[in-house]
Amino acid sequence: MVDAVRLISTLRRKEQQSVKAAAAATLEDSCKIGKEEEVEELTRRLPAHLTASHQAPSLSLLVERNVQVNDALCVKLLEDTSSVFAAGNGSTQWDCGILLANYLANTMPLEAIRGKRVLELGAGLGLLSKCLVQLGAARCVATERALAMPLLQINCSSNSSSSLIEVRELDWCSWSALEAQYEEFDLIVGSDLFFNSNYDVWNDLAHLFRVLLKPTDAFALLASEQRDEVKEREFFVLLTERGLEFETLLTSEDKTLFIYKITARHV
Repeated sequence: MVDAVRLISTLRRKEQQSVKAAAAATLEDSCKIGKEEEVEELTRRLPAHLTASHQAPSLSLLVERNVQVNDALCVKLLEDTSSVFAAGNGSTQWDCGILLANYLANTMPLEAIRGKRVLELGAGLGLLSKCLVQLGAARCVATERALAMPLLQINCSSNSSSSLIEVRELDWCSWSALEAQYEEFDLIVGSDLFFNSNYDVWNDLAHLFRVLLKPTDAFALLASEQRDEVKEREFFVLLTERGLEFETLLTSEDKTLFIYKITARHV
């Protein structure tokens, strides 16, 4: 756990030093992004309903970022560092996701991952799903809102284990539809899912966890950055009101990043 916290501190320092260089990267710079043909091929793989209703990300905006999870695992992401595609939703990787990926790869027992069915909420660029399939998960379903789907699809298609990742649209407010078509997952993961600006969907998100964590051995791992401690306690109250329990697994050195485990209360 200490290694995970130190990694985040190191990554933050490196990000501050390199953000300007990363934003200026172009497709001609082979160190930042692969051949244009490779990304164009990924774009062609987008389902027709995505490209019809949402503009695919402009290739000139995509910057390659390599997330070194541990010595053996490096995950390549394609970011829109300008945050103009999809109004910046899910276009760059935040620290919480890196912290959780590091926890999964270095602290969580591999037997809790290998052969498991995983659902990722608010997947963004799909870091957690890409990490989990390389750690041995049998299948990952990476979900996002409609406007963030094309960039997520491109990122998940660029993974060597892309056949094990399904990209699916999920509106948290439509949990009733999900309940009607319930699919069992062994593990649910997500990072930066709740904050003040999306307070209006906290209730739906809490109920979604309740639907997904029916009294089984399934559990959720949620990484979150604390922005408003008093306000954010309300989300955990919503969880407990729905028969869910939570515990803190990891806290960063600066006490701003947290990893929580959420389970259904067994009676």
